[in-house]
Amino acid sequence: MSDRSSGGDGGGSHGDHGQYNYPPLMATNYTSWSIRVQAIMEDQGVWEVVELPEGTSTAQTADQSSKDKKVRAHLLECLLDDLLT
Repeated sequence: MSDRSSGGDGGGSHGDHGQYNYPPLMATNYTSWSIRVQAIMEDQGVWEVVELPEGTSTAQTADQSSKDKKVRAHLLECLLDDLLT
């Protein structure tokens, strides 16, 4: 398993410098995990990378590409190491 901690409060708590600690995804917590992650990403202004708003073009701008990388990094942070091997 990994040494990651969700902060002891179920995840999604603020870390240093206003960044969030994303909750770990496990076999038994998908529903609550997805609700928390969506709320965090909406707060950070990156949820549109996961779900495009109605009428939005799929053409990527430099800003969208940057957000895409940020979202990918946050989602990978949620996965325990044994899921990535």
